[in-house]
Amino acid sequence: MLPRAFSMVEPHSRFTVAAALVIACALQLSCSAFDVLPPLPDASANGVASCVLATVPQRPQILVSNVKNELVFAFTKIDWGEVDEDGGPTRRFETIGFDLDGTCTTPGSGASCVEPVWAGEHPDNPGGRDNALGGSLYGLNKTNGDNQTGTTNQEIAAGVVTITVRVVDYNQGRSDNQVEVAIYVATRSSNPNGAEDFVPPKWDGEDVWHPNVAWLATESDAEAPSAERPKYVDTNAYVNDWWLVAHFDRSFGPQGWDVSDVRLVARIQPDAIHSDRYVLVDGTYTGRIRVDDLLRGVPALFNCQDSPEYEANKRRICGLADIGFSASDPPSKPCDAASWAFSFEAAPAILGSPNYFQFVSDCPGRPRDYCDTLAAASDGS
Repeated sequence: MLPRAFSMVEPHSRFTVAAALVIACALQLSCSAFDVLPPLPDASANGVASCVLATVPQRPQILVSNVKNELVFAFTKIDWGEVDEDGGPTRRFETIGFDLDGTCTTPGSGASCVEPVWAGEHPDNPGGRDNALGGSLYGLNKTNGDNQTGTTNQEIAAGVVTITVRVVDYNQGRSDNQVEVAIYVATRSSNPNGAEDFVPPKWDGEDVWHPNVAWLATESDAEAPSAERPKYVDTNAYVNDWWLVAHFDRSFGPQGWDVSDVRLVARIQPDAIHSDRYVLVDGTYTGRIRVDDLLRGVPALFNCQDSPEYEANKRRICGLADIGFSASDPPSKPCDAASWAFSFEAAPAILGSPNYFQFVSDCPGRPRDYCDTLAAASDGS
């Protein structure tokens, strides 16, 4: 499901809705390795505000044990940061995420890409954190009370869909300078075609989650997909002072979305109930998604191009562009993607057999739309 920030109509399939939400989308409640100072005034002549960039922990340089193990986690909670807790920080979305582009973007300066005429200004959050989608959700919560975090967690609690993480070759110690991390979208439905026979998780370490086939790799058409062969894997991840850090150049999203520069960071700690198991806390999941691909998701939510709401939703989606899709693009390239981040917690789980649910458009035969048509309209052409 896409965030309701775009005022779209609910589709009939809960699995389609929830899966899109989980991919499209750590509040630090206490001091952690990611605490940073707010942007500081810069005395330099260029007048650009400076800040201490919020980055991930560095790879440890110490030698590690040869004893290796495997852990599997399922996200139990996701937080988009659009709701301010009583007594907690205001504008909580600003505390979620990392600097993705190596700069503190301020109005009129410091941008890592050229904003199109149809994009709004998106100053970075403290620490240079990039989270344009979080800012949009926050604004809509303040306007109409929309609580996408609550909706997301209801779907997870019902066993409809979540993100699962597989950690391989981990010594289960404080630091390990090389582990393997894979990510999957998965459901508790044992029906391989995605029928709505979901089983709520117990979070006892025995819940079986079935990864969607789109997150699995096959070397040939004759090879059966398996969770043992993930499509999105970081073989060079690591653990530093109990912080798990993984990076994925690409990840798949529903409706054919292509997500780039995905970063997963979370603190590993023993489970309070089962001391022989681990959980993930203070987690952050962030990345970049093309606004054209976000726009492509509109028809999947029954808001086709002939819908009265389509043009307004298109402007909202395209206006989120604040970053380049490719991390290697120079600042002279247009901003063609939206940054997004959410926090999470995860519990031990088990990966089961593949789920073959297919993500399809609900407006067949319609030509695909692109955000640059807004630029043409604004130029009077």
